Amino acid sequence: MMLLYTVASAMRMKPSLLPLAFLKFLVLFLFLFPVPSISFGSNDIPTDSKPGIPDSLASKNRHNYKERAKQAEENKVKEGDVFIVDVKELEIKSRTHDTADVSSILIAGDSLKVLEKLENHWFSVSSGTDKTGFLRRSALLEGAYHAGDNVLLFRTKRLFSNLLDLRKLNSWIIVGIMAVLVVLVAIYFRRLDDLLLRLRFNHDKYANQGSKNGSVKTRSPNFLQRIYPVERWPSYPLLTGVLLGTTFVIGAFWDAGEMEWFFNEGFNILPVGYDLRIHWFLYGSCLLNLLLILSWVTESFVIAGPIIGPLRIVLLIILNFMTFLVTFCLILLVAALIIGLMILKGIAASGTRKVYYYE
Repeated sequence: MMLLYTVASAMRMKPSLLPLAFLKFLVLFLFLFPVPSISFGSNDIPTDSKPGIPDSLASKNRHNYKERAKQAEENKVKEGDVFIVDVKELEIKSRTHDTADVSSILIAGDSLKVLEKLENHWFSVSSGTDKTGFLRRSALLEGAYHAGDNVLLFRTKRLFSNLLDLRKLNSWIIVGIMAVLVVLVAIYFRRLDDLLLRLRFNHDKYANQGSKNGSVKTRSPNFLQRIYPVERWPSYPLLTGVLLGTTFVIGAFWDAGEMEWFFNEGFNILPVGYDLRIHWFLYGSCLLNLLLILSWVTESFVIAGPIIGPLRIVLLIILNFMTFLVTFCLILLVAALIIGLMILKGIAASGTRKVYYYE
């Protein structure tokens, strides 16, 4: 039952969560933005605490995360907000029901205003002076964006949502294509790496130790050049995506709520506020991934130089993103197959029971 619950929960996850989580993980570890830390003295954290429990601000921050996350989700749509439609057609209902008649249809570029928040995630909206109707929250956020927001960012999130919706067959086909590409890259990683390194400036047969006049320059390698490139396992950078995808599945099975808090607010170089085993598991996994990332980032600059090195890093990020998705979906697929086999075994066992008749 726990395995079935995990697969079902993962299938209901927001499609945009995976790419955003992966990109956020890499952004944090590549030090483009400061690593989030526990906020001390935040005014939005309640100050009440249970008797007998230490008054730890870090613990409060974690235990109130769900309430704050729910409030942040509710604040995405407020009364008086103006949205811009970014789909071909957005249907406005005549009443608060999915099967209700369509009162009006808005097209891309039209604007609407939220008038009132209703029950069951419905809103009363106005698209003109006399045109009013009702719209569900999900339809509003998927088909329109806040006036003044970045439309390119909105379209990018929607693209990820459509491409990575695991409830659709097209998404699994895309993941299958990614899996083939990842396997091919892992097999021919050294060859592909050599092709990329040919783009280096003055890359010819005399670039390293030779010269055109026949003399040979001997130069002893430094410490990093003795380590990189890694000869025994050249495709080891792809382990970043494998480890992160596996961590997400294990975390979802273990405690999805705690994992969500950890990756959104809880991670810190210094382990502050960790009092559950899942926190230490996620922390250890992230540190291991940090070492992997630092390793192949350093390797890229050592073997490719300051110009081609960043290009290699970008390509590895793309490949690790694909590896992350393939690993995550592959584990889910294996779990679903196990559940299916268990169900079929149970049906077969119940169908082969012997029935005795007594006269």
